[in-house]
Amino acid sequence: MAFVRRNFGLFGKIFGKTEKEAPKLKAKTAAIAQPLAEHKAIEIDWKTPKIHVSTLKNGLKILTESSGFPAHVHLGAIIDIGVREETKENSGALMGLKHTYLTKADEIKNFSMLQMSGGELAMDYDQEQTLFQGYCMSHDVVDYLQLIKTSLRDERNQEDEEKLKIRLEELWKLREMSLTNEHRLLELTLDVAYGNSGVGMPLHGSISSKLTLQELNSFERKLTIPEKTVLFASGVRNHQEFEDLANQYFGDLQSTSPYNRVPSPYIGGEHREICATEITYMSLSFKGASWTDKDMIALQILKTAIGEAGIFKSGLNLGKGLLTHSYTSFMDKGKYLLGVRCINMNFSDTGIFGIMLAGVNSHTFNMSNDIISEFQNLPNISDEEISRAKNLLKTQILFLKEQTGKRLEDTAKMYLVLGKTPDELDWMKMIDNVTTDQIREAARRVTKSKPTLIVLGTPSQVIPKIEEIAERVS
Repeated sequence: MAFVRRNFGLFGKIFGKTEKEAPKLKAKTAAIAQPLAEHKAIEIDWKTPKIHVSTLKNGLKILTESSGFPAHVHLGAIIDIGVREETKENSGALMGLKHTYLTKADEIKNFSMLQMSGGELAMDYDQEQTLFQGYCMSHDVVDYLQLIKTSLRDERNQEDEEKLKIRLEELWKLREMSLTNEHRLLELTLDVAYGNSGVGMPLHGSISSKLTLQELNSFERKLTIPEKTVLFASGVRNHQEFEDLANQYFGDLQSTSPYNRVPSPYIGGEHREICATEITYMSLSFKGASWTDKDMIALQILKTAIGEAGIFKSGLNLGKGLLTHSYTSFMDKGKYLLGVRCINMNFSDTGIFGIMLAGVNSHTFNMSNDIISEFQNLPNISDEEISRAKNLLKTQILFLKEQTGKRLEDTAKMYLVLGKTPDELDWMKMIDNVTTDQIREAARRVTKSKPTLIVLGTPSQVIPKIEEIAERVS
């Protein structure tokens, strides 16, 4: 048998230590095993998941994604009600519901059922939608539908109000302890851009709000409007069977609080705040595109081209390479910068597009010039940068579409907002169909609105006035 001499690094070089007993590995080819004569393989024809939609008599929409492979079921409900429907009087209602939705009726029974099933059910919300989503084995679907129904319909009693007060107080204490300027930057951007109303309402409510049981129950009734709800599931083999179950539990759901969404106009403005910190956080934003705006895809491509870097980088690392503007226009040129991120948020009737920066206090003036220069130069984005951004955006979409829960949530949201269910191929076509001229024109058009400027950190007198910024970028 052959042997090799293995060196022990620096120790081996000094003392001449080697290992003489290490045998050289040899590869051996094994014969392919013959299948057992009595064995019969289980074969399932793979089929591309198909989307099925229908509507109950009360207006509640049903959406299922078929599956040709036996697996657990993803299911949930998305309602077209978000924090933009809150007011200063009931601000924090959705946060209160999120942290108490399982406490109604029999709290111990609800949590026990979830744990024993091995599945999960969670509630979340954003500016425009409220989401109940989870997964379970197919034989537990009925229990999960019952739990969603209970979470939506059963009103809270006096005991629930006490639980709510305690939990909200603790949540606010934790929030005040952990809230950083990095997190405040986006909140303040929306707050100032929309005048602390509509999509500018705070996601976590206002600490000055004195939310009562009556106000909480009143707001919750908005979540029971069937025509604003999509009940969805994947891993379902028979759409009609799921529709029948949905009709059994939600067919009697009727609108108890007729509601038409109030427009949320963009107004712009500024907020400058001196903070005891060595880091300055800054954002400059403009009115963006709604979900149905002609510039929606173009601005998303521009966002991908700018990307994010430094302390603003998120977990998904697609499209955040060294060739994005976050590096070529910011991090590589300004060594004083600590982070860059482009934001592009779409809503049903409006949107916001901007850039956030973080850097050392002594270079606040340079930071403001950097962000203004990026908006000035954005209409000159090259063909190569656009092509790369398109490919990165398509890769991001395909990556997210691999996750069943995320794919189903996005499909249900698009069906709720747009009335259609575009798949990944539809998104690819929409991205490819946007021309270079359309993207450059969108970059010019986005800076025509009044800017929204947020500065947190050093005294901000060195930063140009908002009127000067508007003149320089338009």
